[in-house]
Amino acid sequence: MDTKMKAVRAGHKGAVTKLLKKFEEIQQSSEADYEEISTLLKVVTQEKRTLENINQKILEQTSDEDVAVEIQESDEYMFNLEYKLRQITKLSKYIAKLPWKAEHPPLPTNKAVAFRRTESVIKRLRKEPKLLLKYGEIIDEQEKRGFIERVDNEEIKPNIKLHYIPHHPVKKDSVTTPIRIVYDCSCKQTPDSASLNDCLLNVPPKLNEVTAILLRFRLNKYAVSTDIEKAFLNVGLDIEDRDVTRFFWLSKPTDPNSDLTTYRFKSVLFGATCSPFILNAVLSKHLNNHPFDFTEKTYQRFICR
Repeated sequence: MDTKMKAVRAGHKGAVTKLLKKFEEIQQSSEADYEEISTLLKVVTQEKRTLENINQKILEQTSDEDVAVEIQESDEYMFNLEYKLRQITKLSKYIAKLPWKAEHPPLPTNKAVAFRRTESVIKRLRKEPKLLLKYGEIIDEQEKRGFIERVDNEEIKPNIKLHYIPHHPVKKDSVTTPIRIVYDCSCKQTPDSASLNDCLLNVPPKLNEVTAILLRFRLNKYAVSTDIEKAFLNVGLDIEDRDVTRFFWLSKPTDPNSDLTTYRFKSVLFGATCSPFILNAVLSKHLNNHPFDFTEKTYQRFICR
């Protein structure tokens, strides 16, 4: 047995222990630092690959009578590490800033308009209690999953952009999702004032060429098409831009008799003119940074079905 190789492995395990301790500290903090979590995920993943290579080298040098013990110990450690990695992955997010126009017009708060339209939505949904309940459940779920957060109106920092967005329901012919919430980022306080979308760059997303897609579908025997659940909401929004995505809803999301309170987005919202571009840029960056991981995981999931 190569004791030097075991010492190297012990050093890497020590580094992993420190990284996981850091992750536990982040979990316990009130405000998750997604950039720090993403960096942590990358480093722990690299350490995992290094340990896998070291384990293989140690196994090759292990005597026959000690092989079973070595395999059991290394597999148990790697299994626990994989579990921790999944926890970190669930918390990790890319963070995006809104692309503001260099000289955008003044952005009004829209507070009165958003408040009035929210009251109107609640009044209209009271006539259809099931839809009102579903509307509230969607907002409640978004808060629990960290897509949105409540705001203390008294904690308004000076010199920040502040904007409120009205929203309304759109019915869908679906048993599982009978209603969808649409946020009106094009709402104007007055006919002459600017909307949020007026102040943001409308950059078209870089789309794949249709000819290339058709050719790829004809190259191999199987083709795989996928969809990302709540794609926009899985991209974090920079904290400096969150206060322009404020909106009103019930303080008890499913209780129509509760008072209105203020929420804001922690993620990129569907309705902003720049959101498709941001999502496309994030996907491109992620696939370029993790080409092997994506290919391997896609293959494994495909053959297991």
